[in-house]
Amino acid sequence: MADQQKGLGERTGNEAHDDPDSGNPVKTGGRARTSLPAAVAQDDRCDQIMTTTGGALVAGTDGTTPRDIAVNASGQVEVDIAAQQSADITVAQATAATLNAQVVGDVAHDGPDLGNPVSQGLNAAEFNADPPQVSLDNDRVRAIATPQGIQWVLGGHPNILTTEYMTTAAQTNDPIIDTVAAGSQIVITAIALTVSAAGSTTPQVRIGFGTATVPAEPASGASVAGIVVSHGGVAAGSGVVKNNVVVGGDDEELRITNAVPTGGKITVVVDYYISSL
Repeated sequence: MADQQKGLGERTGNEAHDDPDSGNPVKTGGRARTSLPAAVAQDDRCDQIMTTTGGALVAGTDGTTPRDIAVNASGQVEVDIAAQQSADITVAQATAATLNAQVVGDVAHDGPDLGNPVSQGLNAAEFNADPPQVSLDNDRVRAIATPQGIQWVLGGHPNILTTEYMTTAAQTNDPIIDTVAAGSQIVITAIALTVSAAGSTTPQVRIGFGTATVPAEPASGASVAGIVVSHGGVAAGSGVVKNNVVVGGDDEELRITNAVPTGGKITVVVDYYISSL
């Protein structure tokens, strides 16, 4: 009895394992620690360790070995997986939609490459292959590369437009493309200017961007912005082709000013798209 009064006697619960629970709960405690104690031997009895505010410290197991679960000074949960660092670690989660992971490459920039690529893995496509097309805009799509890893790239824009303009007379500030509006701009990817072989003159031609006029020819030694093509006299049967990208200003049409192509015609073909500002 003396041992029982001092709390040293054997205690037996009032319900067997797997029986319905009943009665009042017995409060249990633990040993408050600010650091982990020394480990005890296998199967020894040990204190339950708690924080100084009464929170229980918990641990898990990797299947055979207990592992500490702790919260670091930044409030992040940490799990001791030191014994598994040389093996694969599996995250048992049905979806990774809410799993944020920081991924770091294993080879530094300009270091010799080794291992499997993470930097950018692409799908190999032969030169005569026809990769499957996705069904809708904004669907996810696989990037493709040659079997040697050189990425396939399609130049230009997904909505390239083309227009042809023709005149047999002199023009002043005539619009070639006038479908632009406020808040958008014309982006030219290619332009071709030709004068037909039937012409008997060499007409001067200026093509440029403007809301109302083609930028005027600059004075000697000066310059002017907004010009796409300028030629002092295009010979009959010849022309000019330009393939680099040229961007107009807000709400600026592509316009032409030219002299009369006597006996012939001037033709301008433009590849372009409209971009929002």
